[in-house]
Order: sequence, then C-alpha cells, then structure tokens
Amino acid sequence: MRGYPTILVAGIGYSQLIEGLRRDGYHVLEAAEWDDVLRTITLHSRPIHLLVGDESMENRAPLLQKHRPWLLFFFASSPVDVGASLARIKQLVVPPP
Repeated sequence: MRGYPTILVAGIGYSQLIEGLRRDGYHVLEAAEWDDVLRTITLHSRPIHLLVGDESMENRAPLLQKHRPWLLFFFASSPVDVGASLARIKQLVVPPP
C-alpha cells in the first residue's frame, strides 16, 4: 500500500484513538452515526482501507463490503484501549513512512 491509508472511524468516544491515528500519518474520516458510515462508504471517492467501530457494528460488515469488498474491519470493545487498538490497527494497515 502506498500513500496515506484512510481509516473510517465510526461512532463516538474515539477522540484519543483518532488523535493517535493522525499522529501516525493515517488519513482519518469520522462518522458519528450509522447513516454517516453508510454515506461515507458509498460516496467517498478514494479508497477506505479500514473501518474502526464498536462491536455492535460487526453484523453490518457484510452490507458495507457490498460497496467496498476490500474493506478491513477492526471492532473495538468499550472502553477503548488506545494503545492496544493502535498496535492492532498498525498490524492491519501499515502506517505511511
């Protein structure tokens, strides 16, 4: 993967995780509600490499993959362990140099 990977963070309560992702060079999109997630997935013009959301979104992953078959997912439990989440995300989507 070249360039700056794009991560869509779905839901609220992820401000520290978003800060960490941006600090590590990821391009971060934010969607507070399901309608925003679906709109972003269907309308965003560039690739979205990973969706970060809470575990309750897991059952909606197949619907999102109809629009973006290559989309990866990371479902976080609450409360979010920022350090562990960042480490796992870096395994899934390598940060830019």
